Amino acid sequence: MEPGRLHALGTASLAAGTTLLVLSLPVIVASVAGIADGAPTVDSAIRTLTSVLSTEYAGLDGTKRLLYLGVVGVAVSLWLLGAGLLLQARAERRER
Repeated sequence: MEPGRLHALGTASLAAGTTLLVLSLPVIVASVAGIADGAPTVDSAIRTLTSVLSTEYAGLDGTKRLLYLGVVGVAVSLWLLGAGLLLQARAERRER
């Protein structure tokens, strides 16, 4: 693949990853705040937060589902950012 196309794909991947990260972080913060607000003690809030990721998505409701989706969004965005950096590095390497 030609370097210009690789660089364009890398730029698009970086833009998509950044956008998804910016959209996912407020969802996580709001979900954590909602779960912590509804918990009677700090210990039960921490247990609830740690149990969310080990539960199947279909078994979650409300803020727990939003937290799960936010974490998945961050994971996908980090993957896109890494792929974009790799594509741009490969394009710059081929230009030399």
